[in-house]
Amino acid sequence: MAKTEEIQVVCAGKKPGETVILPGAVTRPSDGRTSDTGVILLHGAGGDLYGGHMNTTAEYFAENLRAPVFRVTMKSPDVNYRLRAAHGLMRVALKQGVLRFILAGQSNGARVCCNLLSQLHDPEDKNHAFPKASPPAELVERFESASKPAFGFARVDGLALFSYPLHAPGKTSRADLRVDELERAFDAAPKTFPAAFVRGERDAFAERALFDDCIRRALGRYAARFPDDDRARSPATARHALRDVVYVMPGGDHGLSVAKSAKVSTEEARRSALAFVCEKMSRDGASPPRGRGERKRAREGGETP
Repeated sequence: MAKTEEIQVVCAGKKPGETVILPGAVTRPSDGRTSDTGVILLHGAGGDLYGGHMNTTAEYFAENLRAPVFRVTMKSPDVNYRLRAAHGLMRVALKQGVLRFILAGQSNGARVCCNLLSQLHDPEDKNHAFPKASPPAELVERFESASKPAFGFARVDGLALFSYPLHAPGKTSRADLRVDELERAFDAAPKTFPAAFVRGERDAFAERALFDDCIRRALGRYAARFPDDDRARSPATARHALRDVVYVMPGGDHGLSVAKSAKVSTEEARRSALAFVCEKMSRDGASPPRGRGERKRAREGGETP
């Protein structure tokens, strides 16, 4: 069984020069394996790092992706605050040898993941959506060569979004949709980039037709950037790509829970969704996670990770 240890996450405060210490945790594979791939897992608004499906997801990812999973408790729903917390969490992971990141988040945490990806793609852009949470210099320096992978530099290798809150319940007009954050993330995603979405069938924050249309558009924008890439779907086939990237949990609500009367329990339903995500990350990722010994052999052989 995966093992979880508590940590402290130091992140920037609201005022210049201010620091805040938040409770965090790292869940590692039961076999003690080390890897240069790590998962940043962010919870939704109103919860903490242990709430909802966070424990199940962290343990499942650790065992099936063979990588450590990093979490932090973020009490405020403010995205600026949460981005600063995520920056601190990524610095913890970097210090522990992580170079390739899979960003995963539930609801508000999924929004943060999208903005985090677009920030790291172009950290010098002062016009991004949350200027009060610009990445710290220490993080920028580690990601500045992400577009040209080289040994020692970090990059984002995948995106897993659970219950992305496309709109508030009942507010489904075009003006109310949170489309920009999602599109910016796909505009920043590198080539051969795996992405997975998990949506509850009864999720009031993601009306199905609107959600599907939003994902199609994002996939189309991504594919248009790589017209010669066989692994990227063209805009014309983006409609058929939905089944490849979106998992709809039968009977699931926004918290990815099912009714007690359902034929399948919430735990079983969640594990089926997680199996889909892990298969997507493992199948479509650029390469499998490497242990320290494998990284050393790669360096000696002149290979860049």
